[in-house]
Amino acid sequence: EGAIEAETLAPVASGGKTAVETSSRLGWRGGRQYLWRWAAPGDTLAFALPAPADGDYDVYLCATRELDGGRFTVQINDDPPGPPIDLAALNEELMLPLLLGKHALHAGENRATLRMVSPAQAGRGGSRVGLDYFALGLPPR
Repeated sequence: EGAIEAETLAPVASGGKTAVETSSRLGWRGGRQYLWRWAAPGDTLAFALPAPADGDYDVYLCATRELDGGRFTVQINDDPPGPPIDLAALNEELMLPLLLGKHALHAGENRATLRMVSPAQAGRGGSRVGLDYFALGLPPR
């Protein structure tokens, strides 16, 4: 239903560690999310985000909030990055789809670049950014 699973996009990280995480507890689509952890401020994680046709799209991101959630920005193509997204929370939970804004995308691959702003202040082992999916247009149900 319009979701583009983060773990299927083969992102490239400039720092930190990445992995696909599996769990049925939080309701991730397909029971998996893409995990970026131990990233330092300034490190990036770049995705090739596919669009079906040229046009202006509302771009959404669904991520996991948790105790050691990091703070990052998202830049779509050459648009300015949006405000920082803070994934820190007392309890682990799946966020509702977060609107990243309306962006002009071209058919085929576009670029979505996450940049770590600040690592988590507390946690089990470095900042974690857990990404379930991106969506274009209306958020998936």
